[in-house]
Amino acid sequence: MQIREGQTLGSPDRTLFQCSTLGCQFADEACLEVFFEYGRSPALCLTLDVCQRLQCAKEGNECAIFDGFPGQVKCIKPR
Repeated sequence: MQIREGQTLGSPDRTLFQCSTLGCQFADEACLEVFFEYGRSPALCLTLDVCQRLQCAKEGNECAIFDGFPGQVKCIKPR
C-alpha cells in the first residue's frame, strides 16, 4: 500500500488524529490502521474514502477496508 502521488493520508480539510478509546470525533470517520508495504500506521481517524487516496504496491490488487476496532486498510487480490 502506498499513498497516491499528490495525495495525503487524511482529508485535506481536517487535521489527522489518532483514535481514542471512544473512536473518532466526526461521524464520517472510522478508526483505521493502514497496512503499508513497510509496516502499518497507528490507529488513525480517516474518512471511509481513504482507498481513493491509496494505491496497492502490487499491480492487480485493490484496496479494501476490514471491519473492527481499529479497522484495517489492506491490499487484497480481487475476487
